[in-house]
Amino acid sequence: MTCTVVLTMQIKRTFKLLCAVGLGKPIVGPNWVQACADTNMVVDPWLYLLQDEVTERRFKFNLQQSLVGRREFLKGYNLSSTPSVMPSTP
Repeated sequence: MTCTVVLTMQIKRTFKLLCAVGLGKPIVGPNWVQACADTNMVVDPWLYLLQDEVTERRFKFNLQQSLVGRREFLKGYNLSSTPSVMPSTP
């Protein structure tokens, strides 16, 4: 199963939320659930992105800008990882 929308009450630095931001998945709040219930269908989650001004100010970022930004920072690179790969110590 593939995640298409993340539902949360507030922005927290959890693994799932950070993955959603990195993948550009919409992060919504309870307003999206209510809109889906009211219309009896799944509505566009991009119209109901979570609003958490306090946390955005605290971490100095904008959720909407982070979600719609370009995701090409590793474009053209091949990455490999194994369980035994560890970063070197300074």
